[in-house]
Amino acid sequence: KASINITHTDRIMHWKVKPRWPILKRPSPGKRRSLKTPEPLQPAFENRQFLCGIQCDRPVDRCEGDYAAAGPYVSIDMTGETDEVSFDALYISPHKFIGGPGTPGVLAIKRKLLTNRLPSLPGGGTVSYVSPEGHTYLPAGESKEEGGTPAIVESIRAGMVFQLKDAVGAETIERLEHDMVTRAIKRWSRHPNIHILGDLKAPRISMLSFLIMRQGKPFHFGYINALLNDIFGIQARGGCSCAGPYGHELLNIDKNYSRTINNAVNAGYTILRPGWVRLNFNYFISEETFEYMLQAVEMIAEHGWKLFGNYRYDPASDLWICNQGRTNACYDLNQISFENGIFQAPTNEPRKNRKPLSTYIDMAEKLFTDLDLSCPTFQHADPITTLPAEFEKLRWYAR
Repeated sequence: KASINITHTDRIMHWKVKPRWPILKRPSPGKRRSLKTPEPLQPAFENRQFLCGIQCDRPVDRCEGDYAAAGPYVSIDMTGETDEVSFDALYISPHKFIGGPGTPGVLAIKRKLLTNRLPSLPGGGTVSYVSPEGHTYLPAGESKEEGGTPAIVESIRAGMVFQLKDAVGAETIERLEHDMVTRAIKRWSRHPNIHILGDLKAPRISMLSFLIMRQGKPFHFGYINALLNDIFGIQARGGCSCAGPYGHELLNIDKNYSRTINNAVNAGYTILRPGWVRLNFNYFISEETFEYMLQAVEMIAEHGWKLFGNYRYDPASDLWICNQGRTNACYDLNQISFENGIFQAPTNEPRKNRKPLSTYIDMAEKLFTDLDLSCPTFQHADPITTLPAEFEKLRWYAR
């Protein structure tokens, strides 16, 4: 048996702990790989990842599909009528859907596979009767596999987010997002300081991971995230996006270098973890917002280096913080009060932006133009604590 073509850490870890289940390395784009094994296969694919053309020389026993990333944006089909691949089980993460935070994960599985004599997780809800002498489990089915108190409210919310997606229509979502990601790739790929990761010709959902380069080295993803947030109010995700093994391939990290980074991280120097910046273009954003996001990244790619010395890395929070800025403290539960039977908490009502987004592009241009690069603050001082000599060579980011 084999797990094939997995990138997400949550998925790959389940296979790594099973020593008899090999994990195949993804072949280069356009190439195929044949797996010779005497046993039937149980491949596990992430949706849209089987485009690299892995071919097995023996019939597939069971096939699993992971829709954690693609689920909110594409049609989900187990039958093979639309995706040309029939799945026996699908993993879906409704919390990544629009309106989905707080929802439970969903496993869609064919009933013929629910044959366990014992449930995967025995507990209340999996039994039909319990006595001092013994117990009887429910017949095979979803109830038998859901031990403990079910997530009732959360499951209702999950149903609502699927209802919202269906109301918009998967075809509409795919059409709108395909248009945006195609235009974004066309624009950003022409910029010498923007390096988009992955095969630019392969079909993809509207999600781009990229590096901002400076003299052949990428800036740290945390720094780029800080600039996007502080200057443009855009929140992006930085890091390896829970895809560490795939990240090693994308960033050409070999085994020896990876072990050395791991040693540094275990010693507390988490800043050395490699990664990238990830943005996605949701189907509901306006053309103005889409253009604003493109221009923001392009401006940082062109001028972001000018502010590097004005930021410091805080190891405790793992954040890059502007030396001359102010950070709004996060609310915590200690600020909530029920005194006199009344719920009281700090309020910070968001103000609706009534200015065109181009206003903030103009403000950013003025900021970068007015910077006095002769000031000592901007002399590219390294904004983090000096690294030990043994780890200094691992400093992969531009500075």
